[in-house]
Amino acid sequence: MEVTQGPQLLREWLDKHRLSQRDLADRVGVSQAAISKIINGKVRPGLGLATLVEIGTAYARPEGHCLVPPVPAQSWLRDADRGRVEELARAREKIARTQRADLIRAVQSALAAESELAEQDLEAVITGGDRPSDAEVLKIAALALQTVRRWRPQRGGLR
Repeated sequence: MEVTQGPQLLREWLDKHRLSQRDLADRVGVSQAAISKIINGKVRPGLGLATLVEIGTAYARPEGHCLVPPVPAQSWLRDADRGRVEELARAREKIARTQRADLIRAVQSALAAESELAEQDLEAVITGGDRPSDAEVLKIAALALQTVRRWRPQRGGLR
């Protein structure tokens, strides 16, 4: 069986927090023998158990009200799996960046169109052309203000 980081990390975590294999087994709902086999590298937990171990090691003592760095589920991945996970994570991030850029362009386009319409309406009011009623002017101003407030960047992002 290919060696992963998981057994060593789990052993160190138990030692650091002075918990027994039995304590962890009870916490995650498996036998002490199963935890022993995992720590000794005889078996590699599946995704479900690896996730339970990660969540179960996120705190040392329930009464302590203190979160601690857990043993990550990814620590049980083989090198080949880890490479594939990293590749997929990069692809996901690239797609997310593209979506953000598309959203920003769409918002900029919508704001430009709204701004142009508001400008035309205000110009008509100023020049006395097809003069909108006072209620229409107020409605235009309120919509413009609403649009600006809604789409104004806040700390590098959109509201």
